[in-house]
Amino acid sequence: FGMFVFSFYGSQQAYSGRNVWDGLGADVVATWSAPSNETMTLTNLTALPEIERVARVAQIGAEIRPCCASAIALDPTEYFSVAHPEWFYFEGTGPEQSASILATPGNVLVTRSYFDQAFLEIGDRLILTSWAYDEVNQSGTETLVNVTVAGVVKGLPGTGYGPQSLVFGSFETLEMLRPPAADPFRILNTRFLMALRPGEDWTAVKNAVLAMGATHGDVFQEQKVLALENPFQRAFIGFISMEIAFILVILTAGLGLILVAATLERDVEFAAITARGSSGWQTASLLVGEAFSIMLIGLLVGAGVGLGSAFATLSLISSLGSTGVVPLLFELSPQVFLLLAVAPATMLLAAALVSWRIARMNVARVLKLRGG
Repeated sequence: FGMFVFSFYGSQQAYSGRNVWDGLGADVVATWSAPSNETMTLTNLTALPEIERVARVAQIGAEIRPCCASAIALDPTEYFSVAHPEWFYFEGTGPEQSASILATPGNVLVTRSYFDQAFLEIGDRLILTSWAYDEVNQSGTETLVNVTVAGVVKGLPGTGYGPQSLVFGSFETLEMLRPPAADPFRILNTRFLMALRPGEDWTAVKNAVLAMGATHGDVFQEQKVLALENPFQRAFIGFISMEIAFILVILTAGLGLILVAATLERDVEFAAITARGSSGWQTASLLVGEAFSIMLIGLLVGAGVGLGSAFATLSLISSLGSTGVVPLLFELSPQVFLLLAVAPATMLLAAALVSWRIARMNVARVLKLRGG
């Protein structure tokens, strides 16, 4: 039961953490609505002592044919060094191949939802159209960019929540489509994804980016704690932990009583073994071996059934209700390994304590009593 509970809820907690990372894509994320100078903002963020790397992710207000999707511009080298997307984001490629595709001018990645919706094939051409308004001449300027679908992904962390219809391209490919800073009718968001240096405090970084004028400042560790702060789940896990600790005490005491009763019935047997030349501890080791056999069988059955049930339940839930980019994976939490270590240790301790009596047995007295 402990194996089932800890592995099931451990997998659920890991799933929540992955969902938070899917939305943010970095340790710290700062959002600006059309900053006046992105290069200066990037320089200022990189100069923060707590920041190791910074990557830009910009929303491009462009019409895409075939309809309908949103365009996202990013620097592939910066982005993949900060976001570290996991294997389940990719289809037939990996981070290195996807970064190489985006680094090639004119190539884009599209999400699976848009790929299916627009009936696309690898190598198809897309037309991206952007309009910029000129206040002086009171006119609009159309910009067209042709791109090639070179790969498919389920999504990329930090670029949008859920399986959206998105087209990913490099700034080199999509920069022409971005609105000028002076265009009041197209204010789009630019996100700066930041990787913290090991051991640095995220609070100082969040305060710094807000002081720079960021619209939002989000932190992965902060959001992860909020996502896991489920009062019912925390109370349930605490109750189960206390219950399992109580069960371990009962198991230890129960095994101890069983072994005590067994030794009382077999005193003469152990005394005879000792009288034939075995040392007290060699005789006692027989009892520890019996307890080890009981413990090993119980451990294999309990762990096997518990972990197997958790895996089957998670697989069923995933197949019935998982529609997002992040899958519900089976994972072993630290409590599982702790339980695997503590349960045998407590039972072997009980066996060792009972075996002490056999090791210190008065052989002559036991045989004399037996003989009358």
